[in-house]
Parts: sequence; C-alpha cells; structure tokens
Amino acid sequence: MLPLQIFLLSVLVFTLSSCNTAITISRTPPDDTQDMSIPIDLPVEAQAQQAAAAPIEQPSFDEQNASPPADAQPQPVSPENIPPTDQQPPAPAQDSFAQINPPADAPSQPSLSQPEQQTVTAAGPSIAAVGATNDCPSAHFLDVSTYTQGAIQPQLNVTCTADTVIVESNGIPNFEFVQITPTALQAQSHRWQFPLQPTLADAPTDIPLLGPIAVAVNGLPIYGPNEGGNLGYGDPYLDQILDYCNGHTGPRGEYHFHARPDCLFEDMEGNVSLVIAYAFDGYPILAPYICVDTVCSQTKEVQSSWQRTSNAKEAWSAHEYVAGSGDLDQCNGLTGPDGSYRYYATDTFPYFLGCYRGQATVMPGPGGNGAPPDGAPSGTPPMNGSGQQPPPGQQGQGPDLTAVAAKLGVSEADLRAALGPPPPDLAAAAAQLGISEADLRAGLGPPPGQRGN
Repeated sequence: MLPLQIFLLSVLVFTLSSCNTAITISRTPPDDTQDMSIPIDLPVEAQAQQAAAAPIEQPSFDEQNASPPADAQPQPVSPENIPPTDQQPPAPAQDSFAQINPPADAPSQPSLSQPEQQTVTAAGPSIAAVGATNDCPSAHFLDVSTYTQGAIQPQLNVTCTADTVIVESNGIPNFEFVQITPTALQAQSHRWQFPLQPTLADAPTDIPLLGPIAVAVNGLPIYGPNEGGNLGYGDPYLDQILDYCNGHTGPRGEYHFHARPDCLFEDMEGNVSLVIAYAFDGYPILAPYICVDTVCSQTKEVQSSWQRTSNAKEAWSAHEYVAGSGDLDQCNGLTGPDGSYRYYATDTFPYFLGCYRGQATVMPGPGGNGAPPDGAPSGTPPMNGSGQQPPPGQQGQGPDLTAVAAKLGVSEADLRAALGPPPPDLAAAAAQLGISEADLRAGLGPPPGQRGN
C-alpha cells in the first residue's frame, strides 16, 4: 500500500504544480486594447454593450512608448478584472458633421450603420432620428471653418433660444466657388431665424417667388425653383445656369442654391437621416430617401409629385402638382407615422419646397428670411399648378415674349428657341428668325441691368 500512496501523492503534487503554472500564465498583463472594466462573467452580448458604452481613452505617443517606472507595482488581479481574451471594445461611431456651438445636452447624430438606434418606419425616420424638435439642431450644421475661399474664411454660428433657432453666416461657400453669373461673390451678413419647435399650419402657404426660403446646413440660403423676371422666371436648373453644387450668385453677390447641394455630402446615398437644410417654418429638409421596412433593411428614393406638363419658360407655369403621381405632397414633404413632418430635397421640381407646410418665420430686410435681392419684385408662385404667370409690370421683370413675338411677326416658340438660354446671342437669334438684329433689339427693349437671382 505504501508505494501506491507515494505514487498518488506524487500525481497530486504534479497536478497542483501544473494548475499554478496555468494561473500564472492567465495573469499576464492584458493588451492595451482590452477593457479591464468589463467583468468576465458577463454574457458576450452584455460585454459588448458595456464596452460600447465605456469611454475609450487613447494614450499619447509618449505614453504608448514610455517604459514603466522602476517603482511601479504590479496590478493586483482578481477574477472580476480578468479581461475576456476574445472581446475587443468597438470603435466609437463617427458623426457625419462637426458640431457648431452645440448645447450641453445636444444629441449625437445617429449613424446609419446602427439602425437599432433610429426610430424607423416604412415612411422614413421619426423626427428623433434627425434631431428632436425641442433640441437645438446645431449638430446637423457643418463645420465650415476648415475651408478658405481665397482670403476669406467661411463663418457660421448656430445658436438657440427657448423657441427660436438662429443661424448667422457670412455667406461664403465652404467649397470652391465657380462664378456663373456676372456678379462676383461677396461676403454677406446673413441672420436666419426659424422656429425651434415647428407646428403645422391650418393650410399650406406660398413660398416667396424670389429670395430665400430655407437655409442649408453650411449656412447658405436656398431659393425657390425659379429665377427672376429678367430671366423669365425660368427654372435655373433646367436652364443650366447653376454651378456644380447647384447654386450661383445673385445681384448683390449673394451665393444661394436652387437645387440640392450634393457637393456638400459624401454619405448621402441611401441616408434616411441626412439633414440637407431647414425651411423657415422650422421643418428639416432631408436627403430623398426613406426606409422600405420597419427595420430599414432597404431604402428607396422618394419622388416629387410635381410634373412638367408644358414647355413654358416660367418654371411654375411649366409644372403642375399631380396628387399621387409621386411619393410627396404639394409642399414636397410627408408626415411620418409618428406625426413628424419633413421635406425632401428631390431630383426634380420643386427641388426643395413647393409650399410651406408649417408656420414660417419672415424677417424682411437685407440678410433676413424672405428678403428678395435688391430691385427684385416680391410675389408668390401659383399654388395650384394652374399655369398663372407672375404679375406683369413689376420692376426688374424681363420682356413679355408673347407680345414681342406678336410685334415681330414670329411665333413665341420660335422666339424662345432662337434666344436660347441666357445670355442670348441676338445676332444669331435674329438671323435664325429671319429679321434684323435692330428689330429684335427694339422688340426686346433695353436689357436688364443685372443678371441672376
């Protein structure tokens, strides 16, 4: 029996020695990328959630390469702080936009890569996905300070009071300016205001015929889908008088957009929560995508319900709202199942807004909401697609081409075709019409003093 006992005792000693070696190996200091604050006895899902919620502090270069001090004490180890060997804390999500003067409680912009953080329906995200209506939307505006336009740096400041959003901008684009109109780019003193908590109006109201109707997230104004009278109230997008970012300068050198400024965004495709701008009634203008299902596994591009029904020069006369022909209402928006309203920046007319669905803020005067360019007429587009022309006889309006055509003895269609997009080549137009250039100039009258609105 004694040899057997000695043998068993030897096996026990060897086993205990092996266990001690295994524990010593498991106590090797963890890799710097592991999170020591996560208990090992949590389920894998809980570990991942706790790692995502924990702040991640990045050591400096010196900290990463410094040797430990001579008197450094080894960290005591217990089962509670032994890190899991197969779990790495996920990298923090990156916001699409830099924040400009965000309030302390401003929410982070949601990431599309985490659809579970969004309230999504088949009709699109809830307003919580693009900034709750009682939160300052400063996080949705771009950081324009990193760009310099020649010797001028773009400036943008977004603040909020208890009930108003205030956007101040010097009107300088945060992208390369390409001059399209004869007017050079000039710095401005823009101050836009709109409701922090938008409310639906009893009925839609007209947007201004000229001047700003919204402000883009880089602080530049958005105008409606038509030009001024000196250009026949035409569609500047279809007339191809916009730059690569769908804007140009007006008579005072003020840069503004007439169609969606795609050049501002790199992540627009399929992005159902991307804010392009804010209308002056306070409702956001989103990229033209909505979710197809409740988990947003697929998206679709929404379509305007305004249809081009004629070849008339005037933009509003050439288009008509046809209910049900697209996805959006007359104002180019929709109300989600959660009751929140939003507009969409569509590829086609009216590009941003067909009307105001909420109660808009109007601040007359240079640099304020709804102020048309100097010398430009006020007025509103027709709301019913009836083909009404803007009121005649107002200052800055171009020639009545119907009357000019009758005077010259040609059809209006032939006259428009000969003149082509602005600026017209009158000598070539006269030759095409078979009349003298002098007669054509006399019929058209004196040219407008300024071009571009």
